[in-house]
Amino acid sequence: MTVDRARKLALDTLSRIERSDAYANLQLPATLGRSGLDQRDRGFVTELVYGTIRMRRACDWLVDRFVQRELDVQTRDLLRMGAYQLHFMGTPAYAVVSTSVELAGRASRLVEAVLRRVAESTPLSEGKVSLTSREMQVLRGVAKGYTTKHLAKDLGLAAPSVETHLRNIFKKLGSGNRGEAVSSALKLGLITLADL
Repeated sequence: MTVDRARKLALDTLSRIERSDAYANLQLPATLGRSGLDQRDRGFVTELVYGTIRMRRACDWLVDRFVQRELDVQTRDLLRMGAYQLHFMGTPAYAVVSTSVELAGRASRLVEAVLRRVAESTPLSEGKVSLTSREMQVLRGVAKGYTTKHLAKDLGLAAPSVETHLRNIFKKLGSGNRGEAVSSALKLGLITLADL
């Protein structure tokens, strides 16, 4: 069985960045320069690394619903990368699961089970969701990681009003917390990566 070199390089880079608190924009170009990959694969690695880092919180939410224990850095990064491919790149589940299992080593059964569950779970249906302009303001603040207190101050609202808007957003998006709401909103195109 051959391992997908592009995904292996992306995983190694993510794990190196995580372990050493390295900067992705410094680590990735050097790694790609030594890789010998063609231009298409280099672009794929770049998207996997930067996308997984950018959507880290959303990927963690997608994965953590199905994990009951602490994970080592490599396994955590592999699951994040798989969740990113499934939910943000639209890669077919069979491709993500099989290549991730190949990269997982001893954790292959865990990785397979979790990524299959992630692939089967869709935070929401593709139906139309309509949020008020105030709810959109609150959602964008949530996407930036603002607290209720910060949102209330920025929007000139009382904290209970912000909480009411949050409950309405959660209900409309079918989510149970802020992370789920942001993930769902991204998937539906209500917010973009620029809003994070």
